[in-house]
Amino acid sequence: MVLFLFTVMFLNIRDSELRFDSMNIPKRMTFLFLFIAVVGFLASKLFSSSPVAFSELRDPESFGTVANVGRSLFSDYLLAFELTSVLVVIAMVGVLVIAKERES
Repeated sequence: MVLFLFTVMFLNIRDSELRFDSMNIPKRMTFLFLFIAVVGFLASKLFSSSPVAFSELRDPESFGTVANVGRSLFSDYLLAFELTSVLVVIAMVGVLVIAKERES
């Protein structure tokens, strides 16, 4: 969160640079809805092969606690977590490079 706030602060966007184009909103909303629908459909088909019943969980009382989510995030999903963090940092650097090119 602090990285996002720092990036927004570093960009120093002026009011004159904030333009609102209301003509493209229906096209963008349609594209966004279709994209979300297609991704949701593909994800449901991909992950619906083996549903897990609640009774099959190892410890139903501790399911979803902060400790278990953290343990799972840093053990089972460590690669995905680290790749996501690297992707966010690359996106921030890209925003800063684009902003600097725009100023000059």
